[in-house]
Amino acid sequence: MLKKVLPLILVLATVAPLCAAVRDHELSITTVIAGANYAFRVPEGRLYASPPWKDFTTPPPLDPGKAATIALAQMKQLFPKISHWGLISITLDRIKDDTRWGHWIYIVQFHLNPDGSGKAYTPVQVPVLMDGSTVQPISLN
Repeated sequence: MLKKVLPLILVLATVAPLCAAVRDHELSITTVIAGANYAFRVPEGRLYASPPWKDFTTPPPLDPGKAATIALAQMKQLFPKISHWGLISITLDRIKDDTRWGHWIYIVQFHLNPDGSGKAYTPVQVPVLMDGSTVQPISLN
């Protein structure tokens, strides 16, 4: 039996390297945190329940700095042993399908240095919805 997949497309507002795909009725972002693989899975219903932003002459419903603060607080709570989180970027990405326009999501990207050694690690990408909510990452290991 074939799964019905909505024709959702994540249109990136930047050329930042993202591992994001919209399929099976969810936005999925995979990332590596301290050597372990995780996925942030945002269900389609949550994407479209968040406030839209259609008028580009007004600020988005959630300030970019607030989105970064929310993402950082989540990461510090989930990974308290990692003390060095450096902000790389805050990307505002538009979610598009055939019938809805105006829904956006922030992707906040950090670099982390869990042991303070200065060794480079894979950037961590955290989605933040326009209502200020996040999703819990799921371990893929």
